[in-house]
Amino acid sequence: MKILTSIFEFQSLKQRPAMTSYKTFNRICFLFLTIYLPSIASSQDNASLTCSDVRNGTFNYFNQKEGISETFIRKGDIQKEISPKRRETIFWEVNWLNECTYTLKYQSGGENRTAAEQKMLSKHLIVVEILQVTENYMTFRTAFDKLTNPTVLNDTLWIKQRQSSTNKMTINPKADSIAASKKRIIDSTQATYATLYVYRPSKLLDFAVTYDLLINGERACVISNGCRYILKLLKPGMYNITAKIPGPDQTVMIDVKPGGVYYIQCTCTWGLKSRKEVMLMDNKEGAAAFNSSEKAN
Repeated sequence: MKILTSIFEFQSLKQRPAMTSYKTFNRICFLFLTIYLPSIASSQDNASLTCSDVRNGTFNYFNQKEGISETFIRKGDIQKEISPKRRETIFWEVNWLNECTYTLKYQSGGENRTAAEQKMLSKHLIVVEILQVTENYMTFRTAFDKLTNPTVLNDTLWIKQRQSSTNKMTINPKADSIAASKKRIIDSTQATYATLYVYRPSKLLDFAVTYDLLINGERACVISNGCRYILKLLKPGMYNITAKIPGPDQTVMIDVKPGGVYYIQCTCTWGLKSRKEVMLMDNKEGAAAFNSSEKAN
């Protein structure tokens, strides 16, 4: 089953929103109406870590070649690499080139290295590209001076834990704070917006008739036979939900509260003249109709 997703960014009541052009491949349509967030998928998807989440944090690195473990602490434009076995802490200056790529410029800490190693550290930038970020680790590759130069290292930084070659489980006690911090932000954001479910029951009569649904005077979506939309309203307050039809518009008003859930049923009643209708439903009745509409498609 194909699902069409359109992203609608609602800026203000005076600015007309830009809607992605689309064709209706299926009667199940999902529209995400946002004010601060460009798109919303699901809590699980948004809770996934990205490059932005690991710009700062404490990470474990296991040098397989030398058989040592190191701790990397990155905060702002400084990265510390602590190597207990070598008894050294190297400081780097961090400069982010884009969301997932940054450079490391040697500052200090390698004074006990050989002259050749110190020269190498001082002469070159290390360019790091983060390839993948998961809850437990991030993979990366490095090159000298430019990302297009040959790869020097392709390895893993561990965010949470790792089983070493000696079967010893190494745990990063600060790892959970990265994912937990992002989850708290997401939970806080989700608690502030309301969810509006809009649907039109599928009927044989007047199946070809469509009309616009307006939110506070702005075109939000097209109501077609059997369609369903999920709208995220991030600002509390009064919302006018209007069926745009010839003659007097039909409007319902909703006093939107943070975290609220609302159901709007749109219909098209057959008669000598088709009469479009929009109504605010009881949540229990609306949820049942919305879900049964899914089964009907």
